[in-house]
Amino acid sequence: MIHQSVSVEHLLGDMLKKFLLMPLSVGLLALPQLQQSTVAVEAVTNCELPACTQVLGSKQSKENEIPETDFIAWFEQGLEYGAQGRYEDEIASYDKALAINPEFHDAWFYRGLALGFLNRYEDEVISYDRAITLQPNNGDTWFNRAVALENLGQIDAAITSYEAAGEANPEDAEAWYNRGILLGGLGRFEEEIASYDKSLSIDPTSTDTWYNRGVSLGDLGRLEEEIESYDKALEQDPENQDAWYNRGVAFGLLGEFEKEIESYDILLALNPEDADTWYNRGISLSDLGQESEAIVSYREAIRLDPQRDIVFYNIAVSQVRLGEIDAALDSLEKAIELNPANRSFAETDVEFTELFDHPRFQELVLQEVLS
Repeated sequence: MIHQSVSVEHLLGDMLKKFLLMPLSVGLLALPQLQQSTVAVEAVTNCELPACTQVLGSKQSKENEIPETDFIAWFEQGLEYGAQGRYEDEIASYDKALAINPEFHDAWFYRGLALGFLNRYEDEVISYDRAITLQPNNGDTWFNRAVALENLGQIDAAITSYEAAGEANPEDAEAWYNRGILLGGLGRFEEEIASYDKSLSIDPTSTDTWYNRGVSLGDLGRLEEEIESYDKALEQDPENQDAWYNRGVAFGLLGEFEKEIESYDILLALNPEDADTWYNRGISLSDLGQESEAIVSYREAIRLDPQRDIVFYNIAVSQVRLGEIDAALDSLEKAIELNPANRSFAETDVEFTELFDHPRFQELVLQEVLS
């Protein structure tokens, strides 16, 4: 028996939250004297949370200088506190703005962000819910709500929020991508792929989306389509090692061992220190009857991971096929030394049939099993 390790993993979703992409929206109950205020808040993108800063206007108001009825000024003060990482003060400022104008969407939105920075996810969701009652088609709010729900482990609700985000913002490929990630985690692979397809209809250049789509297709056993998705990912990123690896595994499952080895060879040119790839390459060579070449690959895997017992076991199989009996027994002994469970594998493995009567095999395997 030859054991093959197949490591296929999804990439994680993008947990970065979104910032408003529109000018400040004064609520319906804005005071008449303030309706012409047009303070703009620019979007902040590609930031590392929580060290994210917002672009502020030139006004640097102090709290004691803010008129009690100026909810825009309180909102600006909140943004300023947020830029300094003073999230409790930021929330307090938004609360003052909302006490004056509870219909002020943007204050609810940024209040949610600040609560998220403090890991107060339940309160964060409540703030977004208030914002959504005011602007039910705001995709950014739905997106951030989904992230908060994900942080709470409320996956079904997060999926629904990502879907709402995608429907509200037809250009939001990330919402459909993240929805796909969560569906995949639930084993709902058909729905996962449908989500990735929607994401790719918006952004067909996303390496991660093509890659994860391939993984999901593999989970469904749709290997040819899986490979096509990896090929699309590799068109965007020819050095994507995970895609080359999984592409090789898929070819191996199809019995197309030459193409499997080609994928592994490209990967090893990018990263010759990948023990898993050397190991799987050895298995493919053995499947082609190229046992000497297989042993060379296995030894590279051992060089990188000397404690991997199953590689020694497979070397023993190849050596038996080559008629190298003493060497095979040495390799099998090492495999058993690293993992005694290999005794029971070897005892019934037809690959070792011609060793069954060998005194050393009996001493190494059979007598230990009997004892």
